[in-house]
Amino acid sequence: MINAEGCRLMPYLDLSGAPIHHWQKGATIGVGHLIIRQQWPRFANGIDRNWAESLLRQDLRHVELGVLDRLEACRPWVGARGLRQHQFDALVLLAFNIGLAAFSNSSLVAMLCDSRTVTPYATLEQAWLAWKYAGGEVMPGLERRRAEEWRIFKEGDYGPDI
Repeated sequence: MINAEGCRLMPYLDLSGAPIHHWQKGATIGVGHLIIRQQWPRFANGIDRNWAESLLRQDLRHVELGVLDRLEACRPWVGARGLRQHQFDALVLLAFNIGLAAFSNSSLVAMLCDSRTVTPYATLEQAWLAWKYAGGEVMPGLERRRAEEWRIFKEGDYGPDI
């Protein structure tokens, strides 16, 4: 996860990666930790690696529980138990990057919940790989990341970058 997200010890803007010196929407630190306005004073002067890893553990736990809750809501008889560990891991990686709200309301989750759901995508893979835009533009980094996540989901191949 740290290899995929990167670890920044000073605040930066999520989309551009530009360093920031005052709170702005999209303020981020550590391994993709979004800073809410009220937290800015705690993070304005940066953090150390241990703090970054602690934030990552907290954020990942929150995302894991969110993914579990969403799958349990739509598949109460199976929930996440119907997934292999690598599939769950890939879903968590995706949800961590796109956010739990976007994940929960995605065509991908709708298709996981009910394969008969009509979406703009013919396959689960297409629904997954569609999450490649930022600011309305295709981002090569997101294309790579989605391909890596899909490889994990489909094949259980974590590769060197995850």
